[in-house]
Amino acid sequence: MSQSRESSTTYNNSHLNANTMVINARGDATIERATLHGTEEVNLEVAGDLVMASLQDREKSKTLGLNADMGVGNDHSVSNGSLNADSTKKNYRAVNEQTAITGGTINVNVQGNSHLVGAKIDAQNEEGSSFSTGTLTTEDISNRADYLSMSGGVGYSATEDKENNVAQGVTPNVGMPTQADKSSTTKTAISQNIQINITDKENQTQDINTISRDTESAHYQMTEINTEILDIRKNLASEVSQAGFEVVGDIAMAQAEGNSDEA
Repeated sequence: MSQSRESSTTYNNSHLNANTMVINARGDATIERATLHGTEEVNLEVAGDLVMASLQDREKSKTLGLNADMGVGNDHSVSNGSLNADSTKKNYRAVNEQTAITGGTINVNVQGNSHLVGAKIDAQNEEGSSFSTGTLTTEDISNRADYLSMSGGVGYSATEDKENNVAQGVTPNVGMPTQADKSSTTKTAISQNIQINITDKENQTQDINTISRDTESAHYQMTEINTEILDIRKNLASEVSQAGFEVVGDIAMAQAEGNSDEA
């Protein structure tokens, strides 16, 4: 018997490419799950606030399994059984593709606040790019994947000799937890060749010197944990435990037979 629950959300970026790209927003503007590229230049005008954000793919699953086995010998002198349970939890949340504006020359002009969340603005030309905004705030995104699998159970073995003496053995099966995790960060980054201008300095709270200018290492795609090797280790440990249970049963049987011979 097994029960499982899982949920997932996946985002795919929209891609807009042009030789020269001009975007004018009369109010607020939000750029999510998007990659904008202008081969020659990108010009973005926003009369209100600007939000640029990358979004995380998410996957969550939980599985609970229960298994019972019982066997009886032909002459009913030997019986054995086992009850085992296992539980597996897996969580994954990570940015697949970073929201970005890229191009030869990039000029962004925002009247209000610009809020960048794990987003990238990257100009290729050495000169002529600027990012002018009333105020600027940024956030990085923490990506994480973790996996935990636990198992346990109990085994039972009984033998009966000719004198109806019963030898019993109970063996707990406590499996070692199998776990793994990894993490990464999707950073907000503005390339070094883009001049940042804050027009509302009185209300600017974040030190712009803390903003990453390294667009090359701002993001890499963090894959899910490969559970195949972990499952092999888990199954191997379970087999070793089961072998131990069978040895205990054999010893119990041998003891019972020895008692019978002595009688």
